[in-house]
Amino acid sequence: FRNLGKYKEAEQIHRQALQLKEKVLGKEDPDTITSMSNLALVLDNQGKYEEAEQIDRQALQL
Repeated sequence: FRNLGKYKEAEQIHRQALQLKEKVLGKEDPDTITSMSNLALVLDNQGKYEEAEQIDRQALQL
């Protein structure tokens, strides 16, 4: 969706994926951290810079 410019749909999917991975794999799992970065990228593409930065900082701390 992100590659098609459908950022709102991509954001929803990335949020769902992140929630699932946090629940199943835990917050510190590399796949979960990758999902955090992907969500931050989608948010950045939408101009939601503050939220994107916050999520990126969380990912870096893990």
